Amino acid sequence: MVGAVDDTLARKSGRHIWGAGMHHDPLRSTQKRPFFAFGHNFVVFSLQVALPFAPNKYWAFPILVRMYRKRQTHQRAPGKGGKLESKQTGQATPQQYRTRPELALEMIQTVASWIPDRVLRVLADSEYAAGDVGQQVLLWGSNLLGATAVNFNGTAATTFKVASVQGVYADVPNGATTGPITVTTPNGSSTTSQSFTVQ
Repeated sequence: MVGAVDDTLARKSGRHIWGAGMHHDPLRSTQKRPFFAFGHNFVVFSLQVALPFAPNKYWAFPILVRMYRKRQTHQRAPGKGGKLESKQTGQATPQQYRTRPELALEMIQTVASWIPDRVLRVLADSEYAAGDVGQQVLLWGSNLLGATAVNFNGTAATTFKVASVQGVYADVPNGATTGPITVTTPNGSSTTSQSFTVQ
């Protein structure tokens, strides 16, 4: 079974909307100029399903969602009449706070508990990249056919398998530490832009 996790921004306007905050807006941002928008940020778990009339395409069906709430602060800004007030409500206390990867992991564990006899593979971008030593991860990219080596922050993976021109399965090796992953092919090397977290 294949699932996917990602987060999405639901833009909002208005004052004192519970749980809303300023978040990165990927649709409006460019590589040179990041853009932020006010709204709710949801982490979504979806199942990837190929339907009979289009077996080579996949549709994502969302089945679980968690709201990401920023950590509670006591910052205030001028409101009506210039009076200082808190502009955000519903921020998470230190005990309630969860990062986006932590929210994704909670949903993954929930889905995995529903299908104990099946293998659950999860697709995500590098923001959600984390795993334990010995855990198999799927590295998704391009021109990966014929990969000769996979390194987790400089530590070579002893077990890896090329699945396709776009995917390589690799087991997190003993001694691996948090950092980027590098895949080496006959055409050169590709390194992830963000770090993989070894738990």
